[in-house]
Amino acid sequence: MGPQNRVKGSLENNCPEMRVAIASVGELYGGVEQYIYLYARHLGNLDLIDVTVILFEDSLLYKKLKDVGIETYLVQSRFKHDPRLVAKVAQILSRRHVDVVHTHGYKANLICALAARRVGAAIVKTEHGRLNFPFRPEMRSMKMYANWMADQLITLALVKDIVYVSYDLAARFRAVHACKSRTVIHNAIAPVPTAETSGLDVFDRHHFNIGVVGRVDRVKGHIFMLKAVESLSDIRNLRVHIIGRGPLESELKEYCISHGIDSRVRFWGFRKDIHAYMRNLDILVAPSLHEGLPYTVLEAMYLRVPIIASAVGGLREALKNEENAVLVPPGDHEELAVAIRRLHDEPERRNSISQRAFLDVMSRFMIDDMAQRYADVYLAALSRAAGRGRSGKGRPQQDTHGDGEAAARARVGGRTF
Repeated sequence: MGPQNRVKGSLENNCPEMRVAIASVGELYGGVEQYIYLYARHLGNLDLIDVTVILFEDSLLYKKLKDVGIETYLVQSRFKHDPRLVAKVAQILSRRHVDVVHTHGYKANLICALAARRVGAAIVKTEHGRLNFPFRPEMRSMKMYANWMADQLITLALVKDIVYVSYDLAARFRAVHACKSRTVIHNAIAPVPTAETSGLDVFDRHHFNIGVVGRVDRVKGHIFMLKAVESLSDIRNLRVHIIGRGPLESELKEYCISHGIDSRVRFWGFRKDIHAYMRNLDILVAPSLHEGLPYTVLEAMYLRVPIIASAVGGLREALKNEENAVLVPPGDHEELAVAIRRLHDEPERRNSISQRAFLDVMSRFMIDDMAQRYADVYLAALSRAAGRGRSGKGRPQQDTHGDGEAAARARVGGRTF
């Protein structure tokens, strides 16, 4: 029995249709946003799951969801912490008769957990990563910590079911979330269409092209790759590609100039056609100081791009050293340089680990199984909510929409409140 049929069977035993609202800020297009886009599309293809997405920023994610016909609501205010946002979200949840609200990120959790409580919907939260304090300035650190504390207080008060994208994260939150229902569900991907990766040759194939893909921030460890490149001056065809944007971009560019490696490093900024760029890499490097489970690594595995990564967080759970990747200690640019040199000198080794990585991602990290596991979490959350006595404000006892509801799911969404 396939994953979609298992979802269908589970739902038929519990309710005629499950209505899920996925909520996030949606400001950038990073790992969380990619997760929401892939996951919402997948849920939208399941007959007995009705999916709604609630976002707080008009960005690329909002446009992409509208383009594929996902019912998407944009909830905005001129004030960042406007309490009226809770009422606006509650209105959407009530109108859509939402059973489960699935939150991602502190702002979405704060607002949508309160709104879900108001209409009697169950709440599921996914933790994608741990708090990353900036090195400066001080006020930003204090603000981030205050936001994190508010998020955790709401979680303790209202959220009963929490999902972590890695066992490492689950362990880090063990004490904070001790009284919650806790589940680990690794991120997963959909097959990357061939059309998205072919026909683009952006790098000089006479070079040995390595790259980091993702937000340009300290936690991603770009500086360690640049330091490794400094010690590999004898590999004259080595070129480094940094794809993504972030607060550290200017500082890294200055570092490249001051250390004489600017001719070997190119900053591409954010790229919509990211899979085509990734497929042109000889090595994807993920030198992070800590991680959940980044989509760029899973996609590189699918695209058969050899990977060098730090042995941290979810990377250690998805990757096995000397089998489907090469793992190095976080923050160790010397070991990173050794790993780059080895893979540069051993093309057969690159081919071997990339082929094993493809087989692993196909067997362990595809979206059908991830969706099935989340469906099980939703059902458990609904069962607990029913045991506590739901208010009944969210979903009526009988579905009175009939064919009209099916038609609503089929039309292209995108509304502003």
